Amino acid sequence: RLLADPEVDLVVTWGLLASHAACCYGSLPKPVVAPVIIDIRLQGVPYDQGVSGLENFSYVALPDNLANEMPAFLDIVPFEHVAILTNVALVEAIPDLPERTRESLAGLDIGFDFIPVGDSVEEVLAAIPEQADAVYAWPLYQLPPEAFERLVDGLNERKLPTFSALGGEELEVGMLASYA
Repeated sequence: RLLADPEVDLVVTWGLLASHAACCYGSLPKPVVAPVIIDIRLQGVPYDQGVSGLENFSYVALPDNLANEMPAFLDIVPFEHVAILTNVALVEAIPDLPERTRESLAGLDIGFDFIPVGDSVEEVLAAIPEQADAVYAWPLYQLPPEAFERLVDGLNERKLPTFSALGGEELEVGMLASYA
């Protein structure tokens, strides 16, 4: 509707899902800025020599991605199988996310499972498989701060080393490390 509205000159998507949706839209009749891109490769975001390569489309991507962060995590704590905590809606929005992740992590000789995160910390903790010996967390904006702290406490109780895609406050509440 915004793209078709003659009163709107510019669309700024806000949030991970809206930004991802803009990446998948195709031809855009007016300028669109997507400020929340987590990983260009994993999300299949158009990229051509530092720009989107699409007319009327611009985005802001986090500077680091899984392909860079996972080796850094392995340098800190060796592991064989990582649970990747991901917003459930992102997993649903990118059906080939597991295959893209497999390609991105090729050569690291580690296994992984995506753990879709909704709003239940207990369900997330229960879903982490026994073989997981590390946890990587993509931004989980849908969790209120107190729920995120409970999640981190639960992971630390299980003595699982954790790596945050965001850093900052996530480290302050007990995550082990971040590339950021």
